[in-house]
Amino acid sequence: MAGTLVIDTLNASTGPLSTNNGMSGIAKAWASFASDGTINGSFNVSSISQTGTGHYTINFTTSLSNANYAVSGSCTGNNNGGVVVLGAADGVLGSKLSSSFQIFTSVPSLGSGSGAFNPLQTNIIVCGI
Repeated sequence: MAGTLVIDTLNASTGPLSTNNGMSGIAKAWASFASDGTINGSFNVSSISQTGTGHYTINFTTSLSNANYAVSGSCTGNNNGGVVVLGAADGVLGSKLSSSFQIFTSVPSLGSGSGAFNPLQTNIIVCGI
């Protein structure tokens, strides 16, 4: 017997679907934040702390199952764009854990490290299992 299931809203009060998308390969977290770490909007991001010029630690609300996830990001500010580098800053490898990760924002023309800056807005998205 064939049929069609139409759902306008699916909510879970507990478990992985309540705070972290339970499907493989799709966004597990995202955030848009200001240079001081103030979160403008997010999913599965509990806090963001600035640890230095252009250095940020992003903490998940619900930890991922492992640290084998991908992070992509962009940043803007000071009349130019920048790049988001995962887990590395000034030549020092940052942490990438199931509960958090570190990023570094840089002006591309100056190269990693020497171009550190605090962008007006940074956006990140995390995909994984």
